[in-house]
Amino acid sequence: MKFIYLLIFIIGSFSIVFAQTGNEVIIEKSKYDDRVHIEKSIQSTYYYFLDTVFLPDGDGDTYTATITVDQFVQGQTLTNINQLMGVCTSMEHSYMGDLTIVLVSPSNDTVIFTQYPNSCAATYLGVPIDDDGDLSHGIGFDYCWDINPNNESWDDACGQYQTLPAGNYSPAGSWTNLLGTQLNGDWTISVTDNLMSDNGYIFGWSIGFDLDLINLTRVEGQVFID
Repeated sequence: MKFIYLLIFIIGSFSIVFAQTGNEVIIEKSKYDDRVHIEKSIQSTYYYFLDTVFLPDGDGDTYTATITVDQFVQGQTLTNINQLMGVCTSMEHSYMGDLTIVLVSPSNDTVIFTQYPNSCAATYLGVPIDDDGDLSHGIGFDYCWDINPNNESWDDACGQYQTLPAGNYSPAGSWTNLLGTQLNGDWTISVTDNLMSDNGYIFGWSIGFDLDLINLTRVEGQVFID
């Protein structure tokens, strides 16, 4: 007798009969009724880039940090913008007005988070070391762009602060640009420093997906093969 443990992700409909109690779906007609069950995911999943990217002062230079997503069915696309939980980054920079920050999807669709030129001028991100001769990093703040944000966009909010507070913001562009994009593949944060002087760091970033809305179902159980 062989023992196999199954952890399978399935999308779409099933040709078997289920009984549902709460969040658990039990197979009613199966040879392995007592050992196999299907549980619909009610969680979100986040992918993380945990390396540090230096953002030296530049004149139109672009720096990138990429996360490769591979858990979805091949060819599966974003069909509802709420399937995307949002994007977060930990970063600092001594001149927010320098920057254009863009999210680039695997299908090369883009959402602009902040666009140069803007009214942000010398607003700080995090706690930078505002000295071009000192390239050591400061302290990053956690900035997120949510589908349902609590705050304005960076470009709208920055004039109120010397240091932009950590928190949730709207993108300068539209999340709907991502509808139809492939879920699997390289998701990239692209940061362009448009002016000489000033620098910063990205300490990491993440992107989250709502597995429940994507209709991903986890099939889990034990099957014995004679």
